[in-house]
Amino acid sequence: MQINSAASAKQASLPWYRYGMVWMVIALPLIVVIASLVTISIAFSNSPEVIPRTQQQLPQAEIETDASPVTNASPVVDSSE
Repeated sequence: MQINSAASAKQASLPWYRYGMVWMVIALPLIVVIASLVTISIAFSNSPEVIPRTQQQLPQAEIETDASPVTNASPVVDSSE
């Protein structure tokens, strides 16, 4: 019985930094914070160039040709009957 009580007394007298669970509790949030900072730095360093709204609009001729209705469309006939 004395062996078990000596092992538990030795484990109880360890400082806080000798427990693995403490380092896991510290390391996991720290890893997340570092990963978010890296993600933010990547996002800012590779941000796309912002185009002013006046340059984004298509010329009027392109808008009319893109929105023109199809004139040679044949009606859809259901051939399953």
